[in-house]
Amino acid sequence: MNEQENMDLYIKGFNQGYMIATYEPELSEKLSKTTGESSFISGIQDGRKQYLDEKLQEKMPSWLKNNPFEEKESKPVKNEKDKDFDIEHER
Repeated sequence: MNEQENMDLYIKGFNQGYMIATYEPELSEKLSKTTGESSFISGIQDGRKQYLDEKLQEKMPSWLKNNPFEEKESKPVKNEKDKDFDIEHER
């Protein structure tokens, strides 16, 4: 089996694993414990994991959903003491 066929099987398994986790959680749990070295089985397990991760995110309070380590555009913070520093004083 070539690499493209393995990837296709993985994607198919991932999608089916996600759907099974959505509508048949008991079956999904049993399938997650399956041992095997197949791309399809790995896809099923990863699809279930993705579904569970998304459900966990939905249950979190909004202040936990935002990743504090995520890079954001930040405006330079001016110190209150320095706010008048740029103003030229009249003599």
